[in-house]
Amino acid sequence: MFNPFRLKQPIGEAYNMDLDDSLNTKTALADLGHMKIPEHGLTEFPDRPMIDGVKSFQREQGLAVDGVMKPDGPTIERLNRTLAGKQSNPPKSIFGPRPINNKAINNPKPAVQTLPATPQVRAGAVKRTRERREDDPPAVVTPFDGKPPSVAKAKSGSLFQPINLKRPITPATNVDLNDTGRVKKALHDLGLLDTRDHGLDEFPDQPMIDGIKSFQRQQGLREDGEMKPDGETVQRLNQVMAARDEESTQVAQAAQPKSTGGQAKSRPASPAHPAPANPPTQLSGTPSVAPPAMFSTLDKQGKFQGAKDPFPQSRESAAFRNKIHQKESAAGNYSAVNKHSGALGRYQMTDIALKEIGLKDRKTGQWTGKYGVRSQSDFLNNPKAQEQAVSELHRAHKVQLETNGAWAAAGNKQTITGVKGPITVTEAGLLAAAHRQGAKAVREYLNHVSANKGGLKTSNLDKKTEEKFLAIETRMREFQNVPLRP
Repeated sequence: MFNPFRLKQPIGEAYNMDLDDSLNTKTALADLGHMKIPEHGLTEFPDRPMIDGVKSFQREQGLAVDGVMKPDGPTIERLNRTLAGKQSNPPKSIFGPRPINNKAINNPKPAVQTLPATPQVRAGAVKRTRERREDDPPAVVTPFDGKPPSVAKAKSGSLFQPINLKRPITPATNVDLNDTGRVKKALHDLGLLDTRDHGLDEFPDQPMIDGIKSFQRQQGLREDGEMKPDGETVQRLNQVMAARDEESTQVAQAAQPKSTGGQAKSRPASPAHPAPANPPTQLSGTPSVAPPAMFSTLDKQGKFQGAKDPFPQSRESAAFRNKIHQKESAAGNYSAVNKHSGALGRYQMTDIALKEIGLKDRKTGQWTGKYGVRSQSDFLNNPKAQEQAVSELHRAHKVQLETNGAWAAAGNKQTITGVKGPITVTEAGLLAAAHRQGAKAVREYLNHVSANKGGLKTSNLDKKTEEKFLAIETRMREFQNVPLRP
């Protein structure tokens, strides 16, 4: 007999989601082929793949594609009908022998998450048993309210938004999506969270837990993947992020024009790897706020026109982005579309790049709605979204360059005997080259140069590799004197 799939609460980004509902929804979607089981298995935490799986099922069934499934709605009704049809072959319910009902939440005995009968799903499903007492409240996830956290003033005088957790973040507790969104953003900025699969969102997932463990390992803390409101891990994370913010403030102050009252301070050197273990050195006084950067765009005649920067929070200077723009889209600017490659916008973002940063789904190629972009037209008509996208892409490239060792060449002030003269390896040059050819190709180029006495030797390269290396060298030469930081 088929046990119908019942929800205690709605499934959707704007709802409090029950963790049992979430796991059972994932199990059903995976069994029907609408959700891929990740390497770490299925967990009860709501995440982007689950929402995308609901949308995929709705699309297949001709329903409204909104990613929402309500207890008495058409999506759950159609899902039950589909599962019932599948039950006849094989003749087992994917939810096992016991029905899913509201009594399960108040069972004083340990509540074991029911595993699916399908071998493929069972192999990847979560195996952890979650215990609940009779007086425990339903396991829910507080929805992300979309409101920015309050801005607190750090002791250094710089503006810093400390992460104040409302609830603990552990693999087996109720979490707040505002908390997880802030933590994931911080881990991503520190290069400790891989967002290539689903982009950066507020849903708790295994990569977030792994990122917390990486941070704890880096800082010499207990490596348990947990973060508590008054715990050492969140305190240390706030210290690290405050130090990064302080550095940005110093750079902004250094960029101020000299006043009659004194000389502007010189810009401090940027460390290759952020995240110091100790609290930042305190600065006195109130920080200066840099005026809006004038952003250069090109008109149809190729002349520069002054315009305000659509995304002044970018970690890359306007000069660096303008240079990328000149080399990529020229007069086309934000509305540019490459007829041959399909690359889009001011920075000619390819389909691969858009998928890498989560603007497009890696499998379907559909726009995900990130930064409010749901179509090509949205992207081409949203300068701020393009600036946010290229900034995130460059952060991803930086992490990749650090991982493969290429970033260290800039810190060592390595010099290359270029085809058109000597080139100093700089961070701007490396990022510009990665934007053009990818971080892996930049590492391959540096390996080739190192093996050939500091220069490019084209005689032992095939034509395709030669063209790729020459493009990388050209970018590094053109950007070696361009300031990367604002």
